[in-house]
Amino acid sequence: MFTFARYSVPTAVVEDFYKRVDVILIRLFAGESAVGFYETALRIVTPAQQLSGSISNALGVKVSGLTSIGQEIRSDIVNAVIYTGLLAIPMFFGALAMPAALMQTFFGSEFAGGATALIGIALFFVFYIYQDPFATALEGSDRPQIVFRLRLFALVVHLPLALLLGNYWDGLLGVIGATLAVEVVLLAIYQAVSHRELGGIIFPKPVVAQLGSAVVMYGLIMLIKPMVPLVSWVPVIALIVFGAGAYFLSLVVMSSHFRLTLNNVLVPALGRIRTRIR
Repeated sequence: MFTFARYSVPTAVVEDFYKRVDVILIRLFAGESAVGFYETALRIVTPAQQLSGSISNALGVKVSGLTSIGQEIRSDIVNAVIYTGLLAIPMFFGALAMPAALMQTFFGSEFAGGATALIGIALFFVFYIYQDPFATALEGSDRPQIVFRLRLFALVVHLPLALLLGNYWDGLLGVIGATLAVEVVLLAIYQAVSHRELGGIIFPKPVVAQLGSAVVMYGLIMLIKPMVPLVSWVPVIALIVFGAGAYFLSLVVMSSHFRLTLNNVLVPALGRIRTRIR
């Protein structure tokens, strides 16, 4: 408990500053309009973090309990990793398929200039949220010092890189590019730590199925997109719904794990509904 308390506050401070520093640097190098692009693009992808956050919260409680009685925790981490990116992966490919249309539809035509920023943010968000299960597991199993060191490393590397790219390349995209590079490296380090501390690298096959399903979704959207005039929210929303349907149907076909999960969740739910109706 003392070890966790010793590191929890500095970890939170470092992580909070790391999240805020992008806005500060973008404002410095590119002005308020670029900050507007960044923050609006971030709002589009943050719903994916709600799912990963709920998964990590449940994982933290379970890991803490299992660690206290000396039980293994790897299988629970694997299960968390499987569904952490369930929404983030298709959201990236959706952003890649129609970034300007998404920005214009949700925030107005003046935000179309943030299309490239949306793609970069959606991509770094994928790498960012996949770190959650590892960090949660390490903190829940009495190793918060590892998480603190990694957060501090990310901040120390990110600051000079963002200053360099933001100043000499592009104020908005340079800072986003620096964040993306750091998040990729940080996830790789978490995998190395997992190999050392958690029994091996964790990259479950269902994640590959999610990637494959998102690629199928992207291909179908790009096929249909030229036939649909994306000039109002109705066709844009319709294309989003179509893409979501294509993603989940592809996932049902590609992933036996996802089919099993659906069966375990939907069958009891339908049973309860039938009982209430009767």
